[in-house]
Amino acid sequence: TATETESCASWVPPDGRILDMGCGERLTVPWAIGVDQYEEGAFTPWRHLSKAQIVADIFKPLPMFEENSVDAIIARHVLEHCIDIITVLREWTRILKPGGRIIVASPNEEIVDGVPMDVTHLHGLTPDSVRTMAEAAGLKQIAYTPDCGNALSFVSVYEK
Repeated sequence: TATETESCASWVPPDGRILDMGCGERLTVPWAIGVDQYEEGAFTPWRHLSKAQIVADIFKPLPMFEENSVDAIIARHVLEHCIDIITVLREWTRILKPGGRIIVASPNEEIVDGVPMDVTHLHGLTPDSVRTMAEAAGLKQIAYTPDCGNALSFVSVYEK
């Protein structure tokens, strides 16, 4: 089974503008642009150094990105921290180019009780719940990896 990082990275185009939303201390692929609330080099609450090149609240409107300007968005373990997932996915879809991809990794509520796992988790997500919200935001699922080798998370890929 591919690791979560490998599974996510396999869907990222090798060129173009890639955003790694809520990147924290790691970028999924080296050419991604990290977007996080902690500036590059700053310590996150988990005592890791942020890799973010752009400081922003990824759950709010992102006026620094033009409509149809991004080739792919990676969102690993961030949607479960969001209050209004559909609104966030709609904003990310706005900045995504036609044919662009949103790659989501999340704890799978069918495997693990995700909310008590982390007090900052606001939602327990399943592959079906994320697909339904992505469809409401105008996205179509093109891939799904049920087991990332960590007995915890799934990866789903959506296209605009």
